[in-house]
Amino acid sequence: MTNLEIFDGNYITEEMRMFRKLFRQFVEKECVPHRERWKKEGMVDRELWYKAGEAGFLCPAISTEYGGGGEFVSAIAMTEPDTGSDLQAIRTTAIADGDDYVINGQKMFISNGQQCDIIVVVAKTIRSAWTCRTPQSCFSATCGCRKPTCSVRPKAWVLCN
Repeated sequence: MTNLEIFDGNYITEEMRMFRKLFRQFVEKECVPHRERWKKEGMVDRELWYKAGEAGFLCPAISTEYGGGGEFVSAIAMTEPDTGSDLQAIRTTAIADGDDYVINGQKMFISNGQQCDIIVVVAKTIRSAWTCRTPQSCFSATCGCRKPTCSVRPKAWVLCN
């Protein structure tokens, strides 16, 4: 009996078992052979995301009418040193500067950060006349060059807690 079979309660449907079997086969074929190289490089190949999308493992709830998994790799930058992913404690700030924002802070553990087409960065905006005590925003930044030094022009969404 495998570890997964031990946790197969009454809630596991046949469809879920089939999905798990297909995903296991996908991992054995597309991931296991590259594991050591990816470990050395510190990241997986971008091609893996394309294959996972084609196989239907990414964004399964998004209709193919809207692109499904597509060829778009995204990342989110919210974890910070000394605060982890506690969004109330983040220190990264975003200050409006004309049509742009100046984002200042540190992020870490950004999955896909080296390969993404778009990254969502969580930052605190300055206090203002808003009804929020501590305004927080998510900034999306696109970068076609996929280099950490490239210049980006973010769009922002305000989140209030």
